[in-house]
Amino acid sequence: MKIKYSLIALIGATIALASAAFAGEHPDKLPQIQSPDRLRSFALSISAQGGRYAYSPSMDWSYTNTVNSVSTNGTSGEDILKKLFAVPFRYRVINPNDPVNSTAYLYDTNWNLLFYGYGSAIAKDISPTNNIKVGLWMQDIPVLNEVSEANVLVLNEDGQTADTVQVRIENGQLFWPSWLSGYTNTLLWVKYKDGTVMSYKVSNPIANSPGVTYEQDEYSIDGHYLLTTTEVGSATLKIMETWTLPTAYLDLTGKQHITIDVLGLIQDGGKPYFERPYSMVVESRVGNNIITATIDLDTAHPSTLVFSSGKHRIVKFNWSKFGQPQFLYTGGKG
Repeated sequence: MKIKYSLIALIGATIALASAAFAGEHPDKLPQIQSPDRLRSFALSISAQGGRYAYSPSMDWSYTNTVNSVSTNGTSGEDILKKLFAVPFRYRVINPNDPVNSTAYLYDTNWNLLFYGYGSAIAKDISPTNNIKVGLWMQDIPVLNEVSEANVLVLNEDGQTADTVQVRIENGQLFWPSWLSGYTNTLLWVKYKDGTVMSYKVSNPIANSPGVTYEQDEYSIDGHYLLTTTEVGSATLKIMETWTLPTAYLDLTGKQHITIDVLGLIQDGGKPYFERPYSMVVESRVGNNIITATIDLDTAHPSTLVFSSGKHRIVKFNWSKFGQPQFLYTGGKG
């Protein structure tokens, strides 16, 4: 197995992206816009604060022990969500047939909304074994600072501009939508406040005597997988995706043998089959530093790897075909 390491002291990988994008510099690379998985990983890494809130039309606000909201900060989206969803809510709903709506948010240090999600359930159906499921979706992500003007140029087969897509700019920040990531025929054109002009190729939520409801929601991020261990041993990261390029986050206690069992469904020649990634990019936090490793994977079988205790972000999996438009699964069998 070949592993390539590069030590980062707050000046590489995602940390470098954040510092370059938000310290007033003009980066020569924007890998976070290359693909939706990279953008998601970047957005999670710059998440600094978040909140969770539950509401029902007949919530009894006179109940003095009500706990229906929480906010916190943290070092990443996963860290913040872990804290938010560790807090059990407690409230009374007068009409047990009313829905309880639960929402969750993630922001960066500038209160830009990065992820938003919600879930809902009927009050009488909520129990410790039937919690509200909150799904979060990525919003437009701030990727550059000190921007005065920007557009995405859509190119034709001859490389000429065929159309222009305007991107959102607020308070000098450029907000990037995930749907624009990964296109091979697009250029991001940026004019900074100091007059510098640069372009970037994109490709790459009881009647008379109501009872008290206790609930602790669950969350999920589309395309993102979490693996948490509480003791030394072994575990499996199992992923099977049809279209979405996956990312993952490992929160490990002690040295672990982790089996990477990841599959992506493709269609080639009209026939569907599963493909395994040939490598993955992992960012591991060691103290105040981040170590980036590109790790080769077995394309025929699951790969078992040894990880040290701590937090490891799988920024992306590298595939031969999965995720490419010409190999998208359409359901046909030839």
